[in-house]
Amino acid sequence: SPEYTRDVFANKMEVGFHTGSDVGLANKLTLDTCNVVKGDNIEIYTVSFGTDVDADTKNLLRSCATNSNNYFDAATNNDLVSTFQSIADSIVTVYLSQ
Repeated sequence: SPEYTRDVFANKMEVGFHTGSDVGLANKLTLDTCNVVKGDNIEIYTVSFGTDVDADTKNLLRSCATNSNNYFDAATNNDLVSTFQSIADSIVTVYLSQ
């Protein structure tokens, strides 16, 4: 399979798309996409939600986030609200400091 680079995305080729149940391919395409986006200095926040999120999914989301502080694990609705408030506060802080 070809390596997916920023140039491929810029040329609007169909990457990061698949149908089927190949979880390994889906995870690879997800990480490839995250790495391209992070390579363009775009901040990525990820959130797992619920109590039944498996460790592999959490690790994928953690890897996709720009850094470990941008990954959140929200087990409950209240956690989710708090998480989005934290993300919003972080974005406002970054914007105001620039």
